[in-house]
Amino acid sequence: MASPLVTLVDFAHTALGETCPWPVYVDDEGTRAEDVVIIEKGVLRSFLHNRESASHFGVQPKGNARAYLFSDEPLIRMRNTGILPGMSKLEDMIASVEDGYYLIKPSNGQADLTSEFMFGVTLGYEIKNGRVGRDDPRRVLDWGLDALLKAGADKAQCHLTRTEKHELNVMWGEISLLRTTFETQLKLIAIKDGRKGSTTINKTDPESVQKAASEVLMIASASVPDEANDIPKSQLCAKFAAGSESPDRDAMYHRLKEFLETVKARYPQIMLVETFLDFTREDTYVVNSNGVDLAASKGVYHCTPVFAAREDGRVSSFNGTSVAVRDLGRPLIDCGSTERLMQETIQQTRTLPVSGKFTGDVIIAPDCLGDMLAFLIDSIRDRALISGTSVYRNSLNEPVSSSSFSGGYPSENGDFSGVAKNSYLIEGGQVRYPITETMISGNLADCLKNIRSVSRERVDYGTAVFPWVAVSGVTISGR
Repeated sequence: MASPLVTLVDFAHTALGETCPWPVYVDDEGTRAEDVVIIEKGVLRSFLHNRESASHFGVQPKGNARAYLFSDEPLIRMRNTGILPGMSKLEDMIASVEDGYYLIKPSNGQADLTSEFMFGVTLGYEIKNGRVGRDDPRRVLDWGLDALLKAGADKAQCHLTRTEKHELNVMWGEISLLRTTFETQLKLIAIKDGRKGSTTINKTDPESVQKAASEVLMIASASVPDEANDIPKSQLCAKFAAGSESPDRDAMYHRLKEFLETVKARYPQIMLVETFLDFTREDTYVVNSNGVDLAASKGVYHCTPVFAAREDGRVSSFNGTSVAVRDLGRPLIDCGSTERLMQETIQQTRTLPVSGKFTGDVIIAPDCLGDMLAFLIDSIRDRALISGTSVYRNSLNEPVSSSSFSGGYPSENGDFSGVAKNSYLIEGGQVRYPITETMISGNLADCLKNIRSVSRERVDYGTAVFPWVAVSGVTISGR
């Protein structure tokens, strides 16, 4: 059932000449404790038993019946279970790994009866080509350029991105998980006879890079020639940096703990379903055959709470937000729209329906404005313009939005319909009450033209700064 290298023993009280961390001399059924060899050189030899299961299987119990409290019924449990030492040296084991990880400190995890498992790692290192730590990025980039040019590329370019994320998780109000994840992506681009090919891989050993380079040239050979295919011309080498190089884990923990305590004290009606606080460091390198050599690094903290409210037996819809900050100099609840949304979520435990169907005005909050902007940006990008699907393909130098808005993801022509959640009814210039989920529809291209005002107030999310926007001509469908 296991490798012949594995011998698994449940030690009673002494292991390899030393007292075990949790010595058991007599179990809670009064059985004298003895060692149990569970797996011997890969072969299953024994189970753990209490008196009842030992009698059923016709074997002697060896002291595995344990109770958590004196009043609890003893259960069959491990005592001090471990794998016996082998013959390999750690340095030789690391040297034998081409692409993998050295896992040192785990966190919470789980396994099921199918043997599937999952656990977090709070401390670990990447192993590349038999060494702890990542390959020198310059060497990886050199491998990439060299492989592309040797494969026949007229022009070649390599993008290497390395991401390291340190994350704290909260589930139902409790800090439950600390983990660190690593990701590497290498993008190879080749141009041959005006034809372009590209691919992205997550392995950076020479063999993988060479194989990917050959595939890129095959992709290029099958593509359509385009005189616009090119790579950046030669320019001065440059490095850019923003944010911290590494996380302040103590500050992360204290700010997250402070956030939980503040929410509990100020807004006891709020139920924090989950909250993520992470520090993400991203290092990017770009080189090409024209001599371009650029590098950029950034370190950013992200906080993403998801919550609902419960008051007097009533429950709101889920709500949430996400903010990015370069440091943890201020409380998380003060960042972005977090506190305002919590206040509104409590109000939304008591909603009323909207009556009838009508065309009216809507005020789009900063938290919703990103969808409108995403539509606008996607409509003026290369793919939509070249394919002819953009609603703005013939609108260069023509008005596409209200003169008071300089900035709006639905269908390609802008038509949208959806349910407005966590929203309010406005009548006579006053916010009247929170509404139940209500259908709204319209066309975002028209909405851009029908913007009648933009607020001075703004919300800074760290990745964007959005105002409130008032729009006319939206269809609201109530009961």
